[in-house]
Amino acid sequence: MTHVKLQTPEQLQAFKDRPDGTVIGRKLAEDFNALCTAERLPAAMHGVGSMFRIVFDATPAAETAFYLFALSRSIFINASKTGFLSAAHRAAELDYAASAFAESLRDVRDDGLFALDHTRGRGAHLVPQQPLRRGDIRRGELP
Repeated sequence: MTHVKLQTPEQLQAFKDRPDGTVIGRKLAEDFNALCTAERLPAAMHGVGSMFRIVFDATPAAETAFYLFALSRSIFINASKTGFLSAAHRAAELDYAASAFAESLRDVRDDGLFALDHTRGRGAHLVPQQPLRRGDIRRGELP
Protein backbone atom coordinates (compact mmCIF):
# COMPACT_ATOMS: atom_id res chain seq x y z
CA MET A 1 0.00 0.00 0.00
CA THR A 2 2.89 2.34 -0.66
CA HIS A 3 0.80 4.10 -3.31
CA VAL A 4 -1.56 5.58 -0.71
CA LYS A 5 -0.66 9.23 -0.21
CA LEU A 6 -1.06 10.25 3.42
CA GLN A 7 -0.96 13.88 4.39
CA THR A 8 -0.10 13.82 8.08
CA PRO A 9 1.67 11.57 10.60
CA GLU A 10 -1.72 11.05 12.29
CA GLN A 11 -3.19 9.70 9.04
CA LEU A 12 -0.22 7.37 8.63
CA GLN A 13 -0.63 6.04 12.16
CA ALA A 14 -4.38 5.60 11.72
CA PHE A 15 -3.72 3.68 8.50
CA LYS A 16 -1.16 1.43 10.22
CA ASP A 17 -3.54 0.78 13.14
CA ARG A 18 -6.40 -0.40 10.92
CA PRO A 19 -7.11 -4.13 10.83
CA ASP A 20 -6.33 -5.69 7.48
CA GLY A 21 -9.04 -6.69 5.02
CA THR A 22 -9.07 -10.28 6.27
CA VAL A 23 -9.99 -9.21 9.81
CA ILE A 24 -12.58 -6.71 8.60
CA GLY A 25 -14.13 -9.22 6.18
CA ARG A 26 -14.24 -11.94 8.82
CA LYS A 27 -16.06 -9.66 11.29
CA LEU A 28 -18.60 -8.58 8.69
CA ALA A 29 -19.31 -12.22 7.78
CA GLU A 30 -19.49 -13.32 11.42
CA ASP A 31 -21.96 -10.55 12.28
CA PHE A 32 -24.08 -11.27 9.19
CA ASN A 33 -24.14 -15.02 9.87
CA ALA A 34 -24.92 -14.52 13.56
CA LEU A 35 -27.94 -12.42 12.61
CA CYS A 36 -29.11 -15.04 10.09
CA THR A 37 -28.77 -17.80 12.68
CA ALA A 38 -30.46 -15.83 15.47
CA GLU A 39 -33.39 -14.76 13.29
CA ARG A 40 -33.51 -18.01 11.29
CA LEU A 41 -33.01 -16.29 7.95
CA PRO A 42 -32.04 -18.49 4.98
CA ALA A 43 -28.87 -16.63 4.03
CA ALA A 44 -25.16 -16.76 4.78
CA MET A 45 -22.08 -14.70 3.99
CA HIS A 46 -18.92 -16.47 2.84
CA GLY A 47 -15.65 -14.65 2.51
CA VAL A 48 -12.00 -14.91 1.67
CA GLY A 49 -9.82 -12.04 2.77
CA SER A 50 -11.57 -8.82 1.87
CA MET A 51 -13.98 -10.43 -0.62
CA PHE A 52 -17.40 -11.74 0.37
CA ARG A 53 -20.44 -13.32 -1.20
CA ILE A 54 -23.94 -13.65 0.20
CA VAL A 55 -25.77 -16.88 -0.62
CA PHE A 56 -29.45 -17.61 -0.11
CA ASP A 57 -31.47 -20.75 0.45
CA ALA A 58 -34.54 -18.92 -0.84
CA THR A 59 -36.35 -17.98 -4.01
CA PRO A 60 -34.67 -15.79 -6.62
CA ALA A 61 -37.28 -13.14 -5.78
CA ALA A 62 -36.03 -13.03 -2.18
CA GLU A 63 -32.43 -12.68 -3.31
CA THR A 64 -33.29 -9.94 -5.81
CA ALA A 65 -35.34 -8.10 -3.21
CA PHE A 66 -32.42 -8.24 -0.75
CA TYR A 67 -30.04 -6.61 -3.24
CA LEU A 68 -32.61 -3.96 -4.12
CA PHE A 69 -33.21 -3.17 -0.45
CA ALA A 70 -29.43 -2.95 0.08
CA LEU A 71 -29.13 -0.66 -2.95
CA SER A 72 -31.88 1.56 -1.54
CA ARG A 73 -29.54 1.96 1.44
CA SER A 74 -26.57 2.90 -0.80
CA ILE A 75 -24.95 -0.54 -0.65
CA PHE A 76 -24.15 -1.79 -4.15
CA ILE A 77 -23.25 -5.42 -4.78
CA ASN A 78 -22.18 -5.99 -8.37
CA ALA A 79 -23.76 -8.47 -10.81
CA SER A 80 -21.38 -11.24 -9.75
CA LYS A 81 -22.92 -10.89 -6.27
CA THR A 82 -19.46 -10.51 -4.80
CA GLY A 83 -18.57 -7.65 -2.48
CA PHE A 84 -15.18 -6.16 -1.82
CA LEU A 85 -13.73 -4.33 1.19
CA SER A 86 -10.72 -2.06 1.00
CA ALA A 87 -8.52 0.20 3.10
CA ALA A 88 -10.86 3.04 2.13
CA HIS A 89 -13.65 1.52 4.23
CA ARG A 90 -13.61 2.97 7.73
CA ALA A 91 -15.21 1.41 10.82
CA ALA A 92 -18.27 3.67 10.56
CA GLU A 93 -18.81 2.64 6.94
CA LEU A 94 -18.52 -1.04 7.80
CA ASP A 95 -20.96 -0.61 10.69
CA TYR A 96 -23.35 1.10 8.27
CA ALA A 97 -22.98 -1.75 5.75
CA ALA A 98 -23.67 -4.36 8.44
CA SER A 99 -26.74 -2.42 9.56
CA ALA A 100 -27.95 -2.00 5.96
CA PHE A 101 -27.54 -5.74 5.33
CA ALA A 102 -29.48 -6.56 8.52
CA GLU A 103 -32.30 -4.15 7.67
CA SER A 104 -32.45 -5.47 4.10
CA LEU A 105 -32.72 -9.07 5.32
CA ARG A 106 -35.50 -8.10 7.71
CA ASP A 107 -37.33 -6.23 4.93
CA VAL A 108 -37.25 -9.34 2.73
CA ARG A 109 -38.55 -11.40 5.64
CA ASP A 110 -41.27 -8.84 6.39
CA ASP A 111 -42.37 -8.99 2.75
CA GLY A 112 -43.00 -12.71 3.25
CA LEU A 113 -40.21 -13.89 0.95
CA PHE A 114 -38.39 -15.84 3.70
CA ALA A 115 -41.49 -17.60 5.02
CA LEU A 116 -40.71 -20.82 6.86
CA ASP A 117 -42.68 -24.05 6.79
CA HIS A 118 -41.27 -26.25 9.55
CA THR A 119 -43.35 -29.27 8.50
CA ARG A 120 -40.97 -29.96 5.62
CA GLY A 121 -37.20 -30.37 5.39
CA ARG A 122 -34.50 -27.87 4.56
CA GLY A 123 -34.81 -26.42 1.09
CA ALA A 124 -38.58 -26.90 1.10
CA HIS A 125 -39.37 -24.11 3.54
CA LEU A 126 -40.65 -21.49 1.13
CA VAL A 127 -44.36 -20.77 1.26
CA PRO A 128 -46.07 -17.57 0.15
CA GLN A 129 -47.17 -15.24 2.93
CA GLN A 130 -48.86 -11.90 3.12
CA PRO A 131 -46.33 -9.06 3.49
CA LEU A 132 -46.12 -7.59 6.99
CA ARG A 133 -45.85 -4.04 5.68
CA ARG A 134 -47.16 -1.86 2.90
CA GLY A 135 -45.29 -1.28 -0.32
CA ASP A 136 -43.53 -3.64 -2.66
CA ILE A 137 -40.01 -2.80 -3.77
CA ARG A 138 -40.46 -5.04 -6.81
CA ARG A 139 -43.08 -2.56 -8.03
CA GLY A 140 -41.00 0.47 -7.08
CA GLU A 141 -42.94 1.15 -3.87
CA LEU A 142 -40.40 1.90 -1.16
CA PRO A 143 -41.48 1.70 2.48
